[in-house]
Amino acid sequence: MTWHATLLAHPDSDYAGIILHLVMAFPEDYPQRSCKVQLLNSLHHSHVHGDGHICLDMLQTHHSHERYFGWSSSYSVMSILLQLQAFLFEEEKDQIYYIQEDVNKSKKFKYLPHHDPENGKIWPCAPYWDVNAILNGKSALKSTKIGLTSGSTPKIHNLKGMTSSTTCLFMDLPQEMLIHIFDYLTTIELKTLEKVCTTFRQLVNSREFSTARELVCFYSKLTFREDTLGIGLFIYENKKGRYELSTSLDLIGYKAFHRDGVRKGVWNANFNFWLPLYINKQHANVNYFRDSIACIRRECPGFLDERAIPEKCKDDFPYLAMDLLSRLMNTMIVEIMKGYSHASIKALQGYCHFHRWMIYLAQTYGPELGILKSVHRFLNYAKACHKNECPDLGVFLRLSVLGPDGITWDSIKEVVVHEVTVRNAFWIQLKDPNMANLNDGNDIARVKISWESSQVSCRLIMFHVFFLRQFVEKHRDRSLEMIGRMYDVNYGCPEGNFEHVLQKGIFKILRISRLSEYFQYIGMMSEYLDSTAKIADYLRKCAKRSIEVGYTQPQQQQQKQRRVSSGSSGDYNDRRRYR
Repeated sequence: MTWHATLLAHPDSDYAGIILHLVMAFPEDYPQRSCKVQLLNSLHHSHVHGDGHICLDMLQTHHSHERYFGWSSSYSVMSILLQLQAFLFEEEKDQIYYIQEDVNKSKKFKYLPHHDPENGKIWPCAPYWDVNAILNGKSALKSTKIGLTSGSTPKIHNLKGMTSSTTCLFMDLPQEMLIHIFDYLTTIELKTLEKVCTTFRQLVNSREFSTARELVCFYSKLTFREDTLGIGLFIYENKKGRYELSTSLDLIGYKAFHRDGVRKGVWNANFNFWLPLYINKQHANVNYFRDSIACIRRECPGFLDERAIPEKCKDDFPYLAMDLLSRLMNTMIVEIMKGYSHASIKALQGYCHFHRWMIYLAQTYGPELGILKSVHRFLNYAKACHKNECPDLGVFLRLSVLGPDGITWDSIKEVVVHEVTVRNAFWIQLKDPNMANLNDGNDIARVKISWESSQVSCRLIMFHVFFLRQFVEKHRDRSLEMIGRMYDVNYGCPEGNFEHVLQKGIFKILRISRLSEYFQYIGMMSEYLDSTAKIADYLRKCAKRSIEVGYTQPQQQQQKQRRVSSGSSGDYNDRRRYR
């Protein structure tokens, strides 16, 4: 398939009046591969060859694993032309002696029978372009004058009455219908619509409208009303044989993944599974979600945690779905706290999309999942806190964001923080084996090393504290159904500008650099943790508890094991046999 295109320069540019004629040849598997673009005019440019070939990175096939380079299947024809327009006219200073020559030649270039600028023909030509203005180097847009057809002046009160009645009739339509009508308009038309009245301006700039327009498959450009949108998941085994999970959160439709076989995101990040999103009740496709869980379970045995599934369970979907969502939410926040990814609005909206699915599961399968029972067991039975019964504390914390039975951070913080600190003793002693000596007396070193070795887990706790306080506790008077409805009205996003609030909260967490600041943030900076000595004493007590529950071993036992592993218990003169 071949298209022709016309590129014009901005009237304020030195290239004003130039008319570039392009030919775009699309391969059969577009947009998997880029189209080829050829410039038919002559243009002095360092990246335009004599045959009209344009050397531009975005048009090159991506061969490496490096992101943000080369062609992306998300590019539309419009994005290609906009990039070319900026790219081809950026050398004003370098080509200053050739610009007027290129402008004049472009006006004489002919592609008969359609394109002949000297005779007033430009092809392709947008219907709103003024050809004479283009040839004179002026704005291509036709100016539209609105005036009276007769000499009479209309009465003001009649005009006001007509406007008021028309607006009232139109505004009587449901908001959802108005948004649907506005969705057919272009960006330029919407800017015009904003000027009609305050109501239209508010609706065009509303969260509901802007979010709905962004819910488009990056590959097929189908909207969430035309296809079920989801995200790609990349699940793979690392060198140690353990599964890793990642997602770029690019919106991709069911058809693009299953029919067209798309397996790379906007910036060429790989994915091999697809997960539908819960945008609203009409869009949520539980059957697709079930299929995705079944596919992951089949292709990646052992990835999903099946230990929570009761015996003789007839439907294991809710347990496995809850596990996958928990992993996704945890992975996203861990990567942000480690600095591997940015706390972008896109990432935080993705987190909220996963939270919406969890709300659905809690509503639909609450009794079977036993969420309330699990939370109460963790808070009231020491055995339920142990790794054997709760291997991942993140799972418990993510259950708490469902707000079961009025759970608040203040009601769970002592149990949670104590168990986290007990578990962190292992990593502290792994970083510095001297920390296994609980009689060291060096408070400053213990507090410093403890923070350095466990700051990621501490930041995870702070994030959950923030989410509980700013979202769950603020909506404690709402049922899960009402919170779900709030998500649905905003197309899977929280109300207001909560993502921006969440983003600021994460930036604040990332600035925390001391253990004392961590305890203060989570509300544990009470009388028994208000000094370095008291914090160090608390850490020692948790380290002692870690030995009691079997997470770590006493210092003497650790030293003995290190001697054995290093070969010191054998022949000191022939250590080569231990290599």
